[in-house]
Amino acid sequence: MSPQAVVVLKPFFSKVGATFQLTKTLLCLPIGCAAGFGYVLHKPVLEWALLWSCLGVFGLACGGAAVNSLQEIETDRQYARTCRRPLVTGTLQPWEARLLGFFCILPGIGVLWWGTGGIVPPLLGLLALGSYNLVYTPLKQRSPFALLPGAVAGALPPVIGWTAAGGSFFSLGSWLLFALYFLWQIPHFFLIFFRHQEDYRQVGYPSLIQHLSSEGCTRIFFVWIAALITAVLAFIVEMPQLKFTSKIILLGFCAGLVFLGVFAWIVRRESGGIGRGLTVFNASFFLSISLVMALQLY
Repeated sequence: MSPQAVVVLKPFFSKVGATFQLTKTLLCLPIGCAAGFGYVLHKPVLEWALLWSCLGVFGLACGGAAVNSLQEIETDRQYARTCRRPLVTGTLQPWEARLLGFFCILPGIGVLWWGTGGIVPPLLGLLALGSYNLVYTPLKQRSPFALLPGAVAGALPPVIGWTAAGGSFFSLGSWLLFALYFLWQIPHFFLIFFRHQEDYRQVGYPSLIQHLSSEGCTRIFFVWIAALITAVLAFIVEMPQLKFTSKIILLGFCAGLVFLGVFAWIVRRESGGIGRGLTVFNASFFLSISLVMALQLY
């Protein structure tokens, strides 16, 4: 490629990379897959509605991320881990973020409505979007308990998939899916706090690490880990459609949670020590979910 072509194409690729960063594309992929997980658990069939459910939720997640970046430009400037985001650096302008949000959210709702043939999945999609952008995002600058509505938003995608497959929103399976994802997110949030606690302390926005000692936060973390293990075990017992191999994988995930608890106890006095488990925690959860999806289909 000639130097002239590189000069011409560099701004284009910079915009493309910034777009992926703004919409948090890689982070939103597991959210789209969560809808597929819920769908497959109710109806383990490869069909177009499964794909539309995943794509619709993925679009809503990307749109919500774009809107979130707009809402938090000034906040992002203050954190070391967010100060290089596209709207902060000027790589993208606010009007571009609005446009991206619109062209992700509107098709996301449309795909859920048209692709699943029901009104419940798009309504749940709007509920998740509202919980994230209208409740969680404004509240987290005022209260350390904003993570609860944030977890609600993250727990709805598998329920969207469940209802898209024909499952009832009020069924036990729907609520077990919600509980599984809700209880997974609280330790996830805690691990983020542990990893970036100095950042949170310096900026001064409300967080539990400002009100509790590291050991106090660790004890709460243990409670949520125990609750998550309980939810996974209930999921195994109360979901008769789970294959034996799927149950073994989920039991393996529980064993990993026990190991994480032991690790957290060992490093509880080390600044940011527990936060080192964030990547392993997330990877083990998503790997377990992906394997269960594949096994349920085949």
